[in-house]
Amino acid sequence: MPVARRSLNGITPTPKNGLSLTERDEQANHALASRYDALNQLFTIAEQHLKSLKPLHPVWVSYDHNHCDGQPDQWELLGMYQHQGKWRLCHAHDHELNDDGPPYDIKPVVECSVDVRVRAAKIVRELQEKIVKSKEEYIPRVDEAIKELTALCKEI
Repeated sequence: MPVARRSLNGITPTPKNGLSLTERDEQANHALASRYDALNQLFTIAEQHLKSLKPLHPVWVSYDHNHCDGQPDQWELLGMYQHQGKWRLCHAHDHELNDDGPPYDIKPVVECSVDVRVRAAKIVRELQEKIVKSKEEYIPRVDEAIKELTALCKEI
């Protein structure tokens, strides 16, 4: 067993649960590795579910807004987006000066840092709701198109 050393302030540190710092580090690494695997699997399942909702267009939910004096407001986005030709659950950034341009730094969430994935996990439910709502709001537009074409076809 390692010899306890005195810290610079003269107080001998007490190992947590009788474990050395190295042992605690190994335990934490092991615990986090299994949790990261679970997080990745759950994001993969969530992505498949959101894809099954068949979004009509890219749908984004903003979160983690940063308001800095003298700087443009910035925020992060989680959304369903056609990334390299496939619908993917993606993370992106945007800011108030971007007007109506697409967000930037678009990347599938499973390829993002753990920190991004942990923060984005809270937003998936809201994104699901927004995808369904966007489809519900589109129904009257399709009805109007049907009405217009029906009127035209009666004239032909």
